[in-house]
Amino acid sequence: MKPNNGSGMAIASLVLGIVSLVGVLFPGCALPAGVIGLALGIVSLRSPRRGMAIAGVVLSVLGLVAGVTWLVVQWKLIQSPGFYEWLDKYLM
Repeated sequence: MKPNNGSGMAIASLVLGIVSLVGVLFPGCALPAGVIGLALGIVSLRSPRRGMAIAGVVLSVLGLVAGVTWLVVQWKLIQSPGFYEWLDKYLM
């Protein structure tokens, strides 16, 4: 049996980093994937797949920043005075 060297966590971090970037388009996907990807990437920085772990950390941070930015933009848009009038005019 091979010892666990963190390679799987580095790959998972990279995949979750990519998912967090794409997940910005889907509400609720970017933040959890980014947090888990960041945690796995940090834990696996000492693995043989250090490059994948670094890429996973970078992509996860970018996904988290993009996700939080998108949430703030949506919140400000909903709070704007003319939003509901625009919604009624164009979507209802």
